[in-house]
Amino acid sequence: MSVVVDAARVETVEQWRKVTGELKAVQRALLAAEEDGLVVGEVREQGDVVARLRDTRARLEVERLIAEAGVKDAEVHEREQDAEKARRDYQRMEELNQRTSGTVLELEG
Repeated sequence: MSVVVDAARVETVEQWRKVTGELKAVQRALLAAEEDGLVVGEVREQGDVVARLRDTRARLEVERLIAEAGVKDAEVHEREQDAEKARRDYQRMEELNQRTSGTVLELEG
């Protein structure tokens, strides 16, 4: 039997095989959201944002609370104006009573 010899050389050998199996991650991460919502996004590289929650509901809730605070501020201002008017009315009635031109019923009313 004859032997054929080839010169030695360095080369990359790629070999492919079709196999059936299951891939398992080397590392795992458990993700959980603080609030319900539709998750949008994708994994890119280590340290990148993995996902973002659609914040429409949260933004609307903030806007609603800001509007509600504005209504409460307006109500406080209205009550302050009512109190100021009542003080002025009382002072007028007291002055009239001191001049004896007002009646006790007007002062107490």
